[in-house]
Amino acid sequence: MALGLAARGAFLCIGKDPAAPERCEDRAVLALPDAAAVIDGATDIGGQRFGGRTGGWLAADALSRFVLAAAADRTIRRWTGAEFVARANGLLRGLYAELGILEAARLNPEQRFRAGVIVAMAQETGVRIVNIAMPGLRIDGILHKPAEPLEGFERVLTNLRMLLWNDPELAPLPPPEREKTLHALLVAGRPETRTPHAAAWARAEAKLRAALPPQADMARVEAALARGLWGSRCAHPDDPIHAPAIDGFHDAAPPDWETLLPYGGYRTIELFSDGYQALPAASEVADWEAETSRANREDPHRVGAFAAIKGSILGGHHDDRSLVVLHAD
Repeated sequence: MALGLAARGAFLCIGKDPAAPERCEDRAVLALPDAAAVIDGATDIGGQRFGGRTGGWLAADALSRFVLAAAADRTIRRWTGAEFVARANGLLRGLYAELGILEAARLNPEQRFRAGVIVAMAQETGVRIVNIAMPGLRIDGILHKPAEPLEGFERVLTNLRMLLWNDPELAPLPPPEREKTLHALLVAGRPETRTPHAAAWARAEAKLRAALPPQADMARVEAALARGLWGSRCAHPDDPIHAPAIDGFHDAAPPDWETLLPYGGYRTIELFSDGYQALPAASEVADWEAETSRANREDPHRVGAFAAIKGSILGGHHDDRSLVVLHAD
């Protein structure tokens, strides 16, 4: 009998907006004994819709079905990380072709659907874990996370958002209006002089630059500040603010992180999306949710200890979140 991922597992997937759970762009997959995955579709910022669905929703949904099908026929037991990446990108190209946008997506990165994926695959000698554009995972309570440099695109804009939130020009705004204003600013990038909130942006940018160490790659910082979130979505792979993901056109790109855990060499594996920013001491779904509740109480706007590039929705959360917890015994 083939060895499997775990003796038991649990999962959770919740949208950030309780009033519209069907818009959730995350997915969690638990297909014991062969596979488990967490998939984070990129949050829509361009307004593009296909059948009423965003590109992030379509990417996450297609990739979750892809993992389930590969677990059902057990082909996933033979794949390397590179093969998983290539097949996942091929799947999205097929989806573009069905929608009649394949050539447009090939030429224009902003037309592409994007998703981060972390997948655990049961194989002959152990569990292969492959991470593409996700915040990391925990193995026996130890966090394994790809390093993000100080000048990393998302880190720069997260820090800028914290500074803007507390700027004297923006601080008097009611929180919902402030959230909306900051979102628009971060999507567009540096505003032109004498446009609304240009002075607040300039003050925040000056503070951010002053806090960076001398060795920071200032060309990357400048690109992030000048072009914002939308600039990253439009970026090609050689661009300093390009953010790798499964998008249909990165077949040859290696995973951000890959490892093979031998059977018997772990007790728990936890896969999670960046909707979870507070990490619990224990390893059950209820523990993760309790920490999220604490983060919501202590930093509801995600501008403090649990800072994020996105703010919270009124009555909801700052992001969709998904989690899979695997127990070896």
